[in-house]
Amino acid sequence: MRTVYAWVTGELFALMNAAGSGFESLKIRPQALADLLKMIADGQINPNTGKSVLAEMFASGSPAAEIVTAKGLAQVSDTGFIAQIVSQALAENAGEVASYRAGKTSVANFLFGQVMRKAGGKANPQVIRSELEKQLK
Repeated sequence: MRTVYAWVTGELFALMNAAGSGFESLKIRPQALADLLKMIADGQINPNTGKSVLAEMFASGSPAAEIVTAKGLAQVSDTGFIAQIVSQALAENAGEVASYRAGKTSVANFLFGQVMRKAGGKANPQVIRSELEKQLK
């Protein structure tokens, strides 16, 4: 319930204020917002992608699933694919990997960013973190 409140009073109100519109002209029905929030909760998209999908829903009235599919925004959680790109990123950044293993653990954030860049920002962050920890040991 807190999540719904935050999205309505934060993201949705911001869009309405920017457009100078009120609830009466809102193209997003309650069920459509619920569907978007379920996609985020289920890990199909991340919250940042959810914000851009909400903006598109606000402008067009299209359902979240249709926007995600049309724009290829679905989050990737395939562990095999993520393991492969983590491996590639570590191979391409051998110096940073050596620094990490020498005790400079803050390098993990840099490596995380490199993996996310390789995945086009679509990889599930939790799966990346887990795989990074696994491969860095």
